[in-house]
Amino acid sequence: MSVLPMHGAFGSIVENRYDTAILTMIRSSPRREQLTEVDVSATFHQRLWVVCAISGALTIALGAFGAHSLSQYLSPAMLNAFHTGVTYQMWHTIALMALLGGWRAALPRVTLCCWIGGTVLFSGSLYALALSGVRPIAFLTPVGGTLLIIGWVALAVSGWRHASRR
Repeated sequence: MSVLPMHGAFGSIVENRYDTAILTMIRSSPRREQLTEVDVSATFHQRLWVVCAISGALTIALGAFGAHSLSQYLSPAMLNAFHTGVTYQMWHTIALMALLGGWRAALPRVTLCCWIGGTVLFSGSLYALALSGVRPIAFLTPVGGTLLIIGWVALAVSGWRHASRR
């Protein structure tokens, strides 16, 4: 699998001015097709911790908002959808924190992007659906769920490859 340049919303997270040099070296590597992980600078690592902290705080705030304020306005089905979004966001915030805390040399790039993007799409679409009632937004939920699953599979593949290198 090759490391490709990222574009769009997630590209700005991964490719910032501090990490450009590292990503340029990876892209120009003769073994480029074998790379599935990205070495991260301390600045990028710190920014991911900030993303985790913000996500954790939002999860608590949204969970409290759902439990205390929305129950009188939403149907049980929509309240359940909102709660599912909160639950998945918290689990993936914790998983990202565990990955950041335990993975030393390089972080699986696909996992990072899929978990962040999947959480935004999955949980965000459930929040939007529950709060607005606009049904077409629900098409984003399975896209986000698929990204979350791909992130977990990418983590397993990365772990397998890391273990086989030893």
